[in-house]
Amino acid sequence: MKKFIIKELNAFLEIADQIETPLKFFMPQGDTMEAIVHMRTFLLAWEGEQGEERIELLKEHGFKEAQVVETKKFSLEDLL
Repeated sequence: MKKFIIKELNAFLEIADQIETPLKFFMPQGDTMEAIVHMRTFLLAWEGEQGEERIELLKEHGFKEAQVVETKKFSLEDLL
């Protein structure tokens, strides 16, 4: 899977607004955060500094706060 990172937040939001999907997330990570639009074959992303104004702006554009959690990796034996 490819990940395309857009440098400017406004340019990222302009593109993200044109994509109709419920899979729009942002993840605060300490002083930084990442916003992602998950598509079938790629991720459209923006990475930058965290801030309340940016969080509110992302929410206005349909993004939901998310957290990445490691799940169990299955092997063939788990399925048998």
